[in-house]
Amino acid sequence: AFERKEVKPIDLEVLRGFKSDIAALLYPKIDHHLATHASVEMRLDGLVEKLGLTGKQLGQKSYRLRKFVDPVGELTGKPTSSGGKLYVEIQPTADGHDWKLIAKREV
Repeated sequence: AFERKEVKPIDLEVLRGFKSDIAALLYPKIDHHLATHASVEMRLDGLVEKLGLTGKQLGQKSYRLRKFVDPVGELTGKPTSSGGKLYVEIQPTADGHDWKLIAKREV
């Protein structure tokens, strides 16, 4: 990935500034995706699994939402490695069975 120039530098000061571990885990993932795409959408149930989060309550839709609300607030407004700032929000999925995180880079 490094030789193909797919590795993006992460601003470690931004990463260190997060209070939430979830925000610190999400930031590099979102930043990398937004370097080549206009936006990214991720279901919270999938994020729980991908981030390796554990806990019986994370299986509950409302609990997942509560765990991600504060990290989303922390992420919004942070700079991206490709320029611009993050805009992150949570919306219900089309099927209504979960929530999805939507991230965009605002220039």
